[in-house]
Amino acid sequence: ERFTRIKHDNGFPIHAIDWCLKDAGILISDINIISYYEKPLLKFERLLETYYMNAPKGILQFLSFVPVWIKEKIPIEL
Repeated sequence: ERFTRIKHDNGFPIHAIDWCLKDAGILISDINIISYYEKPLLKFERLLETYYMNAPKGILQFLSFVPVWIKEKIPIEL
């Protein structure tokens, strides 16, 4: 949010990464792994709200998005 000035910006934090690299005086080629934290259930909730507010026009996208999230992105243990 500090770099993009977008409230609750959930995009990949490229501006924060750039700042950290410059501050540390290193290049992206000096990095082996980049880790990014997100809250999948919170993001899932935002996506559901968006589809609900735009229903029924996004039904095909909704039907393709839900199985992927349930299968791959939301940790469910039975």
